[in-house]
This record gives sequence, structure tokens and C-alpha cells, in this order.
Amino acid sequence: MSSFFGIDETLILQEWPRVSMLVTIFYTIAHILPANLIRCYIFRSYLRYSLARILGGLGLLLAIETCFQLMYPRIYSTRIGFVFYFIYFFYFCAMTRVAFCKQITIVLPLGLVLLVLQNLAYTIEYHWPLFPIPFIESGILVPLGLGIFLPAFRKYKEKVAAPLLADTSLTDLWPPLAAMAFATLLLSILTSPFHEIRSLTAFLARFAASMGALAGISIALYAAKQVIQRRQLNLILAVTQEMHELEQEHYANIAKIEESTTAIQKELIGYAEHIAQLLEARDYDGIRAYSRSFLEGQQTLSARRLCNNELVNAIVNYWQDQLSQLQVKSDFNLILGKEDPIDPLHMTAILGNLMRNAAEALSRIDAPEDRFLKLSLMELGGLLIITVDNSFNGELQQDADAQYLSAKRGFASRGIGLDSIRYSVSQYHGTFETKIRGKLFEASVMLPLIAKE
Repeated sequence: MSSFFGIDETLILQEWPRVSMLVTIFYTIAHILPANLIRCYIFRSYLRYSLARILGGLGLLLAIETCFQLMYPRIYSTRIGFVFYFIYFFYFCAMTRVAFCKQITIVLPLGLVLLVLQNLAYTIEYHWPLFPIPFIESGILVPLGLGIFLPAFRKYKEKVAAPLLADTSLTDLWPPLAAMAFATLLLSILTSPFHEIRSLTAFLARFAASMGALAGISIALYAAKQVIQRRQLNLILAVTQEMHELEQEHYANIAKIEESTTAIQKELIGYAEHIAQLLEARDYDGIRAYSRSFLEGQQTLSARRLCNNELVNAIVNYWQDQLSQLQVKSDFNLILGKEDPIDPLHMTAILGNLMRNAAEALSRIDAPEDRFLKLSLMELGGLLIITVDNSFNGELQQDADAQYLSAKRGFASRGIGLDSIRYSVSQYHGTFETKIRGKLFEASVMLPLIAKE
């Protein structure tokens, strides 16, 4: 029988049977639990179930492996451990709400670090054994090594994993990266086959292989991160351009409203002057007739003042004119004060794009009686709440990331309007949600407001 220190393990098992059993259990747990706790930390915002339930399943798998290890006629079998490494790996992949290939790409560099720590622990125990029973010393050293690397793991999560997890649009990038990462880890493991060579030379060979694999994956991850950052910069540029166009549109709306207000003022002055003349002549019947004709004939007086906020009035009135041409049944519930609750540019981007998307969807409905829009905007409990519900023709398409594709672009690409809304909402750490109920499209925005002093 092979041995770890050149000592027959059969004699160790006979001399300390209970201690050997405890060492096997300890070593199994020490090699599995710390590393997978780090994985839970990396993916803690993307777990499918609660951490307690996931760790309960891990405990069950650990118990199964421990039973297999105790049935094997030696203290610890790396052959059994190697099989269970993959079982644990795929178990945590199933417990995480992240694309499988992306998980592999992000997690396997940590696997290479663990492989190096294990080989280092084996080599230290081989040259400087502190206990007569194998794997006690290395079972202590591996968790200690992971503890030393905790600050590095935290940086890895913040600087590398978080940006890669936040973006889900580069679907074509992850399969080749995952294949490369998995192959390099597998090759690194195969450089230390299932034998008992624990010499320093063997460790250096395995360490070099692991570092080479880690360097390759790190370069690939860096390239992926740069691609994502470039895409995000392009998105910000597109959103900025969109908001600039909306701002110009807003100012054009304000100019129209100002012209309408000036016309109303002139007509009201003329009305007051004529009434004054009729009063001097004591022509009360003429006053009544003139007032009635004025109110019936002056469309400018019907300028819709939907709330006290001039910006919201300007945006909604602009789109209401277009909705009227489409014969849309509109329902507005706007409760807002004079002061702008958020930056006018972001209000224009959010409300303007919501109304624009609704108008485009309504224009594609054939039957005018099926066109309906309901807009609600109010401050409630320290939140600005905006909801837009509109009917549509039932034709919607999404990309691989569940993002809606633009109908006016032939469903070939995502529309910039929704991205513009998301960008503005993110500036206030708010939420933006969309739902489909039959042929009703519901959009809601909730923005936390800073208390005014």
C-alpha cells in the first residue's frame, strides 16, 4: 500500500482507528467548506435559495463523501476527493442565478488558487511533518492560506467579479472563456496525478502550471472586463445624446407653451377691455352673450394644466396632442408641486421616454377603440412614483438578456429609450420595472427623494 511519509497507513489505522476517522472527516470538511463559502460570498447577490438551505445541501454532500472516505481502506483518498470536487462545483453552479459559462469563467481562477494552496500544504507537510498521521497538518494549512488570501478575494469580487456579473449582454463571449478556463484548470490538476509524490520539485512543477493557467485566465478576464467597460461607455454616450435631444425637445415644448400663454394673455386683455365697455353701457345682456361666445370659441383657454409642475405639464401636453390625433383614451393622475422633485434633465428622460414608447406602441394598434393610456405621477412617502400603462398590439420581442427589442428598428436591436430610463433611474438608486398583462404594457419607476431642508 502506498504511504504518505513512507509509513504503512494500515498500521496507523490499526493503532489510532478513531483518530484516523476524525482526521478523515476533518480533512474532507477543511478542503471543501472554506473554498465554497468564498464562492457564496462572490455570488451572494445571485443565489437561488437562502444561504442556510444551500449550506444544508453542501453538508449533505460532505456527509456522503465522508462516508465514502471512511469506507476506503486508508486515511484519505484523493481519488474520491477528485470526483467530489466536481460534484461540489456543479452543485454550486446549480445554486447560483448566473449563466453557467460565466460562473465557470469567474470561479475557476479561485480554483487554481486553491490548487496551489493544497499542493503547497502537501509539500510543507511532507518536508516538515508535525503529526504522525497524514493530512492533519495540510488540513489546517489550507484554510489558513485561504484566510490569508481573503483581502485578495474581496478585491477580486469588487474589481473583477462584480463588473462581469453586472453585465449579461456579452453572451457570445462566455462559452470560449469558460472552455479555456476549464481546460487550464483540468490540465493543472493533471500535472499532479493521483500519486503520493510530495517533493519540492513536484510542487514547483504544479505551481508553475497553475500560475501559467491563472495568468491566462486573468488576461482573458481583463479583456472581457475591458469589452464590458467599453460597451458601458458607449451606452452612456448614447444616453447622453438621447437626453440632449430630449432637452432640445423640452425647450421647444416650453417655447410653444409660452407662445400659447402670450396669445391667451392678449385675448384676455381684449376680453377685459370689451367687458369694460359693455359695463359702461350697462349692457348686461351683451356681457352674458359675449362671455358665452368667448368661452365657446377660445380653444387656447383649454391649455391643460394637469398639475402645478410646469415641466411635467409641458411634457405631458406635448404627447397628449399626439395621443389625441391617435384617438387614445387617456387618463392622467398627476399630483406634483411647483418644485422639480428631480433634475429636470432626468425627469425629461424618464417621463419623455415612457410617453414616447407608449405613443409608438399605441400607433401600431389598428383599432382606435383599443388604444388606452393611463399615466400616474406623484410624490408618496419620500418616493417619486411614475407609472405608465398602455395597450399594445401584443407583439414584443426580447433578446437573450430579457431586454425588449425596438419595434421601430424591426426588432433587430434594443431601443435606446429604455436604456436612457434605466440610466436616469440609476442616478437616484431607484427601480424601473416593466410587466406584460395580456395586451397591456405596464411600466413603473420609483425614485427615492432627498428631503428638502
